[in-house]
Amino acid sequence: YKKNLTKIRNWLKKRGWELEFARDYAEADFYGRTVTISEAFSEENQIYLLLHEIGHIHSRHTKGFTKRTPLLAEQDERPFRHKGIMKWKQFRTEEVVEELMAWMYGEQLAEKLKIKIDKNKYHRIMVKYVFSYIEAAVD
Repeated sequence: YKKNLTKIRNWLKKRGWELEFARDYAEADFYGRTVTISEAFSEENQIYLLLHEIGHIHSRHTKGFTKRTPLLAEQDERPFRHKGIMKWKQFRTEEVVEELMAWMYGEQLAEKLKIKIDKNKYHRIMVKYVFSYIEAAVD
């Protein structure tokens, strides 16, 4: 675990990001350039969720991000410009797309950094979290 955590921390530092631990959430803060992960998760799940959060960093810095998810990109640049944007079908769909891409890139990064993951478990966690976005999109 510590060896993998060091690989991830070094990847983040090289790109000007910091890693922090919190009690109960995981996120990539693009303004503070900080990835935060919950200490409540198992060490294995912390690695998986960190890979996923890094997937968001990668996704939002690729050339196709604005074309692929224009409302999400606009919300990042100008938060709260459109009242109620979070309920728009297009925005909700773009969130699901970006979540999936973040999970896929996280898996690719694990291979690149030679971090062994249980792919079946990683995919189960991915399905759990992506499905929560799907459910939120249809509410």
